Amino acid sequence: MDNNKISIAVALPVYNGLPLLKESVESVLQQRDVDFELVIGDDCSQDGSFEYLSGLKDSRIRLFRNSKNFGLFGNLNNIIKNCNSEIIHLWSQDDIMLPTCLKETLEFHKKHPNLAFAFCKYYIINERGEITGENKLNKNELISVEGHAISSLVAGSIAGNIANVSLRKSDFEKLGYFNEQLKYSGDFDMWCRLSSKWPVGIIQRHLIKLRNHEKQLSKKKSMWIYRLKENKAIYDEFLKRVGKDKLKYVKRGLKWRVYTQYFGLYLKLIRSGEKELAYFYGIELKSQCNIYITALRYSLLFIIGKIGLRKKFLQKLYFDKL
Repeated sequence: MDNNKISIAVALPVYNGLPLLKESVESVLQQRDVDFELVIGDDCSQDGSFEYLSGLKDSRIRLFRNSKNFGLFGNLNNIIKNCNSEIIHLWSQDDIMLPTCLKETLEFHKKHPNLAFAFCKYYIINERGEITGENKLNKNELISVEGHAISSLVAGSIAGNIANVSLRKSDFEKLGYFNEQLKYSGDFDMWCRLSSKWPVGIIQRHLIKLRNHEKQLSKKKSMWIYRLKENKAIYDEFLKRVGKDKLKYVKRGLKWRVYTQYFGLYLKLIRSGEKELAYFYGIELKSQCNIYITALRYSLLFIIGKIGLRKKFLQKLYFDKL
């Protein structure tokens, strides 16, 4: 492979990815009209993933096998360090790239050279590959530093997934790589650091299919407490970027949308019989908010939702002020 011809790199972390891994890799290799490399890090898979990857004969693939299990963010860091391109598209072992994904991503970065990172529209698919929805995006191509902070505070990570993000390798080298101490929010922390000075780009095209399934990190109950703990510091950093005229409404959005969601997870833990997980999750939740008032907000939103007025209520409460 001539490294001088590589225009974009795909960084794919793998851990026990079969059988969905095959379709994911094939979708990358079928990209049109673009020179790219696919850099894969296998994190000590035990399901045949590495053997499958080793059998692929394609000069665009570079495969590494970790000497020990690094975890998602450690694996990503190692892969990114081995990429030969400045523009890197992060990828996932269970998602699908549409044929012009890399071409259009690269064109967007050329059009907007000073970005924190970029992400695109995507279709949501189930385990069988059937389309069940799509992400709803701001219609602008760029979102400001403050705008991204506000969106992140009241709606969560707007990229939606690691596999939806493209960025510059040089920014990792300047700001530092993914924080390997974080178990859940390493990506959200990175988007926060990257977006401190530059706008975030939104590619207004459906370029990937994002798979929704039960084995995702976000679905694992044991990870919910790490989400709660790790997001707190990220929210605090984003709050510093919000102007005084909007800060009150952003904090209101945190209370009414984010912390009521956290309370909903707390109830799920209790109902599932996960007593120990629920106990420690509850302690952490109480350290961050008044859990009794949060419970009242949760109940009110539940009732309002039943009569179809939840969206209007939240718009009046804070969203229209932002």
